[in-house]
Amino acid sequence: MTSYYTIVRYVPDPIADERVNFGVIVFGDGSVQSKFLRDWRRVRGFGRGDIEFLKQFAHDVESRTADQLALPDVGRPVDEAAIREMIGGWVNSIQFAEAKASLLSAAELLQDVADRYLLMVPPVRKRPRDRRAAARFAATEVTKVLAERVGREVAESLVKRNQPVQGRVDQHQFDVIVENSQVYFTAHGLSFEGKQSEDRAHAVQATFWAVNDLRARYPDLPIGIVTIPPRDGSESYDHARRVFEELKATVLMESEVEHWARQVSTSIAIAI
Repeated sequence: MTSYYTIVRYVPDPIADERVNFGVIVFGDGSVQSKFLRDWRRVRGFGRGDIEFLKQFAHDVESRTADQLALPDVGRPVDEAAIREMIGGWVNSIQFAEAKASLLSAAELLQDVADRYLLMVPPVRKRPRDRRAAARFAATEVTKVLAERVGREVAESLVKRNQPVQGRVDQHQFDVIVENSQVYFTAHGLSFEGKQSEDRAHAVQATFWAVNDLRARYPDLPIGIVTIPPRDGSESYDHARRVFEELKATVLMESEVEHWARQVSTSIAIAI
């Protein structure tokens, strides 16, 4: 049994004759089946105009059976005869490709042509941010807060990045150290986005030791751990929070860094 298909195209400017596919219709043996885009971003970017009429057309065709549907531009139910009429007669913003035959069943043909002709916008997969992103954010927020308090030039002289600070036993490199003649506070970034890895586990364990050693020398020093949390639940993240809290370090989400920096920097203006 022969089935036919046509590609439904959006032509924003019929004179320029540029087009983008937004639907397919399969017909034959008295039935009409259709499939249209669900993600309209590509079409919207192509036409740079209002595409609500395209969505409405797609909705009308998909949501009603042939004997129920009558489009104003057609004036009668959308059956095989109406589809063929539209193919030959519609020359404005919605146009139809020449019908082509296939020996596939209607259902198989619909899926086949939809896969071939309805191009979706590929999903943008965000790469997990690593701990360097947390470190950069911490430095930016701390510098901004200090600049408001003591001025940009002084703030930049106070904020040290990736420099060692002496604990009771050893030196440890923190992402942010605010110091002049004394250490005022420190911050360090960790990321828990993405899959667990040996590098992450090593970074977390190294930070545990650094915070513990620094706390032994400076019992009251504010230490902030700026975290990028996992997108889903994570036992390793929950465990890390508990350990840092036991070590009296403040675990911070990105949205909390500015407030924390304002709190711990209150004495700096007086000291300078």
